[in-house]
Amino acid sequence: MDVAGDLDVREPYFLARWMKEPGVVQLRHAICGQGSNSSTIIIKRLGKQLGSGTDDLSYSNSVLRDMQEGRSVQRTPPQAAQQLLAVACFLRRMHLDGYTHNDLHSGNILRSGDSESAPFVVIDLGSACEAGSWKSTLGNACGAGWSITRDWRALALHFLSLIDGKLRDLWELIGTSEDLPLRNTAWAVPHSVQVAARAANGSVSQKWTVNRATGQIVSRKNGKALTICADDNCSVTVESLSSDPNQQWIIEGGSIRGPASLCLDICGGTEGSAVIAHAANEGDNQQWRYDEASGEVVNPMSRKVLDMSGEVRLPEDVEELLGCVAKREERSVFAELLEALFKDRADPNEICALFGLLASQACAEQGRIPSFTPRMELPAHRSFSRANAPWRGVNLGGWLLLEPGPSTGLFENFLRRNGTKAKCEWDLMEILEKKNAFAELRQHRETHITKQDFIQIKEMGLNSVRLPFGYWVVMGCRHGEPYQGPAMEYIDRALDWADEVGLQVVLDLHGCPGGESPDAPCGRRLRPKSKWHWTQWRVVESLQALEKLALRYRDRACVTGIQVCNEPSTEIPLEKLCEYYDLAMTTVRRAGMSEDHVAVLLPAFQRDLREVATAFSARSGGRHRNFCFDMHYYHCFDWYNDLTMGSHLGHIEEHRKELELFPCCIGEWSMALGRRLPAKEIRAMFAKAQRTTYDSASHGWFFWNWKDGNGGDWDYRQACLTDRESLIGAAEIPCHHTDCDELAVRQGEMIQSPLPDPLTPYEVKLAVHALHDSSAASLALGEVLRVKQSIEDDDVVLRAKLGLLTPIKTRRRSRSTRRSSTPLCFRRPRLGKVE
Repeated sequence: MDVAGDLDVREPYFLARWMKEPGVVQLRHAICGQGSNSSTIIIKRLGKQLGSGTDDLSYSNSVLRDMQEGRSVQRTPPQAAQQLLAVACFLRRMHLDGYTHNDLHSGNILRSGDSESAPFVVIDLGSACEAGSWKSTLGNACGAGWSITRDWRALALHFLSLIDGKLRDLWELIGTSEDLPLRNTAWAVPHSVQVAARAANGSVSQKWTVNRATGQIVSRKNGKALTICADDNCSVTVESLSSDPNQQWIIEGGSIRGPASLCLDICGGTEGSAVIAHAANEGDNQQWRYDEASGEVVNPMSRKVLDMSGEVRLPEDVEELLGCVAKREERSVFAELLEALFKDRADPNEICALFGLLASQACAEQGRIPSFTPRMELPAHRSFSRANAPWRGVNLGGWLLLEPGPSTGLFENFLRRNGTKAKCEWDLMEILEKKNAFAELRQHRETHITKQDFIQIKEMGLNSVRLPFGYWVVMGCRHGEPYQGPAMEYIDRALDWADEVGLQVVLDLHGCPGGESPDAPCGRRLRPKSKWHWTQWRVVESLQALEKLALRYRDRACVTGIQVCNEPSTEIPLEKLCEYYDLAMTTVRRAGMSEDHVAVLLPAFQRDLREVATAFSARSGGRHRNFCFDMHYYHCFDWYNDLTMGSHLGHIEEHRKELELFPCCIGEWSMALGRRLPAKEIRAMFAKAQRTTYDSASHGWFFWNWKDGNGGDWDYRQACLTDRESLIGAAEIPCHHTDCDELAVRQGEMIQSPLPDPLTPYEVKLAVHALHDSSAASLALGEVLRVKQSIEDDDVVLRAKLGLLTPIKTRRRSRSTRRSSTPLCFRRPRLGKVE
């Protein structure tokens, strides 16, 4: 952290958020501007403990060396990549969290040591802000994707300068916040992205779906349609779905025709790359075919495919440098990295992975392995192939499997003879049978979820639904059970609506025959547990239900996931559970649900994720593809009720680390916090922290629930009335294996407001939480911030110095629910005045 002039109180927040990233400077490197109100405090409080590394802007004794000084020695591309790998990984994490640095000049990327080969780190987070903040100044074209790309162009400048030793001025080439970044240079980030024709690389940005009913060609990456720009009737872009005639295409006779007989055309012939709309001329550059198997729109003559991420235009000095290393072995990876850095919209995952590959060549030359590798290169993620946009959706619980909260009306209107409510669908069906009231059940199924709900879900910026149902909806009831079914016409209806409005659907076998647990979500609550044994789960019938589902819906484009069961009991032996998962995946694939389009969800409920993944890999032999583990994260049961907000936020960070280990989605989460009811703004922070984490670290999420009688903590519609910005206003963050090039428009890019200034009390507390391992640093940070306001902790006003917040261990989870290491929370200090 550096402090130049008065301290920007955002910096401690960002430092706390990302301090564990190896590419960001640690607090021990505190560089203070002369004359700063904070410099005396920092030097006095930290100088004695830290020694070298704490100095003024002269850097005379600092262990940090300016990037400009680093250019004195030219490096090979692998060597430069090795030194900047940590910075690249930090930028990726920052961007996936929805923020940009905005100030990556040479004085803010410093070498952390005297050695010429020492790694570089990022300093000065004072200009960091939400991705998309440039929109308010430069217009909608300069949104999140544009801002993120600008950060990578800045890093590209330093990367190339380390290789050829040339001094490149960041402000002249890319622009500065003081003089708006509108530079018309080859380095500047273009405001708009046109569709390009590029070599096929398997990227989701090259995958399309043709809706022959509407004539729209829709990107599988973000659900937007190929559109002729109305401004010039020539440029071709991707825009949000609408009834615009410029989105209507006809594919016939080897060409793709739009309105006014304009044809899709590769500008400049098959050797070109820009795609435009042009009058028909029957040229080779206007020949196209749609490959339904791969989802690619291919020009047969050049073998190029439509790519929504735009062109790659290397500046002349970059082309020259690339030619200089053309004969070297690293040329191919180096060239790929340059192309990734100079796309119209950068993809942080792709760039960071290429930095890692290039850096590994330098390590190989030195006879060692890299000190760390980017997370997205973990082999576990190769089992998940994202052919569709990441799930961002809600559960439709309580419709085709009844539970007391989501199906409140039925449970309140039909009581037992003693006046108590039924606790599960089994009990409710017995009551309805005795009262001859099954007409109420039919009415519920007809009206609880309608097409209007699907339209509203789409309008709220979501792109998917998880549809829970019991096996009896698929197969009818068995063995004298009281359920009512089959009722697959309602699933058919849901899929028709999803196709019409453009939503993905995950089919969720929520209640298996015999029950996969003794709890209400599987249809029947059998408590105490002694009433249920895991052998009561009828596995063969469960597989039959999955087979029937797969055979019936294998050709439905909206079905992009199928879940084999829900929240299986921890009493089921892990080897038996993984055996079922293996058989279930085999059944689904043999029935025709392609691994290219449909992911299979495997619950890891209340189990150690590593153990489940290891056991499943051992059982399946690694032969399955396109599956992910289903996680449910709730903060409102059992011991969670006693946690402080700081501990809840700590658990969310632990969840992020867990999610990054293996391909995962969050099938259920909510805003509920049990008995604790914090203030509205704190609830908003809690919701936003979950949403941001699940966006960046998983392959998708589903809020529980769309409708629920327990209020806004569980009902997405009600929650959006009070916490809309936190739930659907967070920046759209790409997950693993997705590009980042259209963040500016996805989800309407609703994140616009800057961070609170000064920090809210909880953000200050979170900063100290992250710095818990240095009490001296915590005290100094507290003094620098000069916090003179009350710290509100779960509605209890605590007035004390930040330095008095001492970390303690929380009590461990019960053995049956422990998932990961327990984070720290804070002991409440004695009440007193802030000095």
